[in-house]
Amino acid sequence: MCSNCTSLKYVKLPKTVKTVEGYAFWGCRALQYIDLSSADSIGNSALGAVDNLRTVIIGDKNCKINDSQYTIGKAGITTIYGKSNSTALDYALKYGLNFKDISAAPAPPVIPSTPGTGFTDVKEGQWYTEAVKFVTSIGLMKGKSETKFDLTSTTTRAEIVTMLYRYEGEPAVSGSGFSDVTANWAKAPTKWASSKEVVNGVGGNKFNPNGKISYRDFATMLYNYAKFKGCDLSANVNLGQYSDGSAVSKYAQTPMKWAIAKGIIQPNGKKLSPKSQTSRAQAAVYLKNFCDFAG
Repeated sequence: MCSNCTSLKYVKLPKTVKTVEGYAFWGCRALQYIDLSSADSIGNSALGAVDNLRTVIIGDKNCKINDSQYTIGKAGITTIYGKSNSTALDYALKYGLNFKDISAAPAPPVIPSTPGTGFTDVKEGQWYTEAVKFVTSIGLMKGKSETKFDLTSTTTRAEIVTMLYRYEGEPAVSGSGFSDVTANWAKAPTKWASSKEVVNGVGGNKFNPNGKISYRDFATMLYNYAKFKGCDLSANVNLGQYSDGSAVSKYAQTPMKWAIAKGIIQPNGKKLSPKSQTSRAQAAVYLKNFCDFAG
């Protein structure tokens, strides 16, 4: 997830993330508060070497916690919040950590509304501002540099798949993957997406990882991911109400209808522009909208 992050202070896992892999937050020394309510397993050293951690919330009574003192490092931790007669209580008692009932867990800290979240090109009060803050705060997207988010650059197919893979919690993968995916950072995400039928490739065991993603393909990936997660896919709109609704390819019609109906992808007035490329600012907005829908 975010191993060795030096700035992340607060994390709440999305409801869809069930597994916290080993070393997921290892060395995130700025981390102070983490809500793992959705997790049903926590891997070895997932919260090791997190010197400033004060609050850990474990909501699953039977959460499988790797039996090691390094899974949740003692340094800085004040309290684990969980349920009575739970594995979280057993772990706290075994390794000398404070424990309190989950009902007493403190509210998440208020994230200051600082201009641009540290990125010089992200201005306060714009249509993309809150979305950029959100996706960067939970690690779905990162800046192109320490000071620049790069709002206008277009996103690639591999980049979008990687963002969804992060949202899923970066599960372990296996298999050969697509023949044209050579960048190491893209191999696991594309293998995972293919195995879950989030993507099907472009034929001939190829994925076209560097291809710029269009609105219709982004909608299709989100639709397929929502299907994999068991989300409600019944919502739809009439594409005929849009001036270019007939330009939506057959494979993307149902995903586009669903994504628009759910407010995940927002048309520009009466125009869909389904083939238009997705900027990083738009990707942030669509991802936040999807997270708001999926929880």
